[in-house]
Amino acid sequence: MPDSRQPSPEWETLVTTPLDIATTAATAVVGTMATAAWTQIREKCATLFQRYLDGADQTAALTRLDTHEQSMNVSDQRGREALRGVCTEAIAQDLAEILRRSPEAADQLRALAQAARAAAPEPAVSANDVRVKNVRNQGGDVIISGGDAHVGRDR
Repeated sequence: MPDSRQPSPEWETLVTTPLDIATTAATAVVGTMATAAWTQIREKCATLFQRYLDGADQTAALTRLDTHEQSMNVSDQRGREALRGVCTEAIAQDLAEILRRSPEAADQLRALAQAARAAAPEPAVSANDVRVKNVRNQGGDVIISGGDAHVGRDR
């Protein structure tokens, strides 16, 4: 079975504008935040910032990256989902700045996106607002937990 985290072969031909490349890489980078893969991907980002941004811009981009990761790290799952777009947009802007300064960095950002996708854990599956009706058991317990679980009976 193919790894769903890996982009399809057509991916590189579809993602061609600097903002598309930066956003794709940023999305993958954010996907590794608050996971065991973060340290490895952060180092790849830091290397790109060091290579293509000057002192103050490099420091600011790395500080933003770390601040976003810290926010994701202290948030619960819902908080992470809410932060994901904000973090992705900010990081995409920093990566797009690299491409504005050095268009030849596009292949390195594509490689960053691929590395981040490969390193990211499988996404967790969650269910919200679960409703269960007319449950019949055969002498055992039915256990449902969570804040949004509703058990009822149709009449």
